Amino acid sequence: MMPRAAGSAAAFKLAAVEEISRAAKAGDPRALVTFGLLHLSGEFFPSDPSEARRLFEQASQQDCLGAHKALGDLYRNGQGVPQSFSKAFQFYRRCAPPNRKERLDYYAETFHLFGNQCLYGMAVKVDCAQAIRWYLRAARLGHAKSQSVLGDLYLNGNGVEKDLNKARSWYLRAAEAMNVPAMDRLFSENSDQFKNLPSDPAQSPNEARLWYQYTLLKAGSGTPARLEEMGKKPPEWTLRAVEHLRDSKVFCILPWIHLSAWPDGNVYPCCATWKAPPLGNLHKDALPDLWNSQSEKQLRLNMLRGEKSSACSRCYEAESHGSPSQRQRMNRNFPHRYELTESTKPDGSVEPFRLFYLDFRFSNVCNFRCRMCGPTFSSSWHADYAALTGKQSEAMALLRPGESDALWSQIEGILPNLEEIYFAGGEPLLMEEHFRILDFLAKRKLFHVRLLYSTNFSLTHFQDNDIFALWDKFETVHVGASIDAMGRRGEYIRKGQKWDDILANRKHMARVCPRAQFNLISTLSALNSLCLPDLQKEWIEKGYVLAKNIVVNLVMTPEHYQLQILPRSLKERVRERYDRHIREVLEPLGHEARGSVDYLKGAVEFMTARDLPEERRKFQEITAKLDVLRGESFADVFPELRELAG
Repeated sequence: MMPRAAGSAAAFKLAAVEEISRAAKAGDPRALVTFGLLHLSGEFFPSDPSEARRLFEQASQQDCLGAHKALGDLYRNGQGVPQSFSKAFQFYRRCAPPNRKERLDYYAETFHLFGNQCLYGMAVKVDCAQAIRWYLRAARLGHAKSQSVLGDLYLNGNGVEKDLNKARSWYLRAAEAMNVPAMDRLFSENSDQFKNLPSDPAQSPNEARLWYQYTLLKAGSGTPARLEEMGKKPPEWTLRAVEHLRDSKVFCILPWIHLSAWPDGNVYPCCATWKAPPLGNLHKDALPDLWNSQSEKQLRLNMLRGEKSSACSRCYEAESHGSPSQRQRMNRNFPHRYELTESTKPDGSVEPFRLFYLDFRFSNVCNFRCRMCGPTFSSSWHADYAALTGKQSEAMALLRPGESDALWSQIEGILPNLEEIYFAGGEPLLMEEHFRILDFLAKRKLFHVRLLYSTNFSLTHFQDNDIFALWDKFETVHVGASIDAMGRRGEYIRKGQKWDDILANRKHMARVCPRAQFNLISTLSALNSLCLPDLQKEWIEKGYVLAKNIVVNLVMTPEHYQLQILPRSLKERVRERYDRHIREVLEPLGHEARGSVDYLKGAVEFMTARDLPEERRKFQEITAKLDVLRGESFADVFPELRELAG
């Protein structure tokens, strides 16, 4: 008896079912399969696997591929028949492609499916040993997913005795097919399971090639053409690239792709080298001259020789405490530019002059007066600076790295080659140069250029520009929002911040440009040492940020804001607070939160490395003066830090 249905849509479906029924009764094999699936689904009839099987068998006798597969599914899942993988495979193999390679791939995918059912208990009891047998059959046919799963099973001792050597061996086989989960296990920066295993010299070139290909993929530069090109590189070249990009403690790709300019016009190899003497100044020097200045040439030579450079001390220090450094990040982001090192001349010069990563701070214009900042990076700081020091300097009120048109003529020639731009300041969203660059890129449809920001996240519009709408045009936008604490604590640290505006802007950004990645970039100082976990926890729980997109930057200067100024009792409270936050909030998130965990563990190690009582007294002195100037009270806003108040 056919089902009844009301409504035009239901009536149309009913008519279609009646037509299928007539065709099935006439023996049409495709109709028999469709009618069998309807009996199986229970949508129009009570679910009847036995009737479905009868219809499938009738179609299978006519050598209908769809019927063979449907019967295989019944036996695989035990629907209306005793569950049996062997009988399921008898039907599946009748569907296999005639081409030998395609047929073997089809068999491997089927074995992998059987393995999954045994491993996860789908239609059968969980049976790890049986799952491994199916995965092995698939893996031996070159099935990369099965090879990767076998690596997981040996890594964790699931169903087999734990064996790191076998795990690595299976991961390597999967990695040959560019299986990303296997490559993650082997080569991820957060993966350390295999670091202490003895390496096989015969496999070193192969592992180096796979690591380099993985790094290209993760950096977004792993195009098929690039990966094919990698296969043509001599093994010696690949080993040298890995030695520098991954294993070296000093090598950094930046001197071959980058220069950094500050608001006062000083140019440095990168933003982390600002304490070293500058390469020159844009008020008097041209960029091509600075590119091959004596200091920059020597820096390149030092890196190629494996020798440390004093300019890079901040990265060395961060790494010594287990914190990720700028050097490490750039080596991961630009592995495809390593070939530029091959053109380095004996004196360290590189021709032609081209930048692929730009970081120019076009002015110190800013609407905030953050406690850790000063007049070099915030025009709003000028009055407070004058009051604190007694120094009046109109030249410092607004800094620019060069005369606008002359500087722009140099920058305009750089823009077409760029892969990535880092906008910081000051506040970049208040700078006309920032919008001028975006306009240049948009008019030439250079939307592939990655845009990275360090912003106080207080603005959504500037003049006639809707910032979020502009971001939505570009393929990759990473917004680093400088937020250190919630509510009045955040407003105290970053004077000018309005917490309600920050929350509203975060929600607005999610609506207008959802493709843009939001990063919570917190500057960790003595001020927010105890309350930073509260910010991370709440923003993760509310979905404002993913744990993997949380970054913590340790304050190194001014020293009187470092974590190391905390008295020992407070250091112990900070350590306990971070341990609890890691254990209860971050670690349950698994691999996604690994970076956040490392940042906080590195911060604790840095904090406890030494005590700075003199800087603590300086903190108390400057805090008291600024509180008077700004009408604020550190003790009222941070009662949990009363021991620091003095």
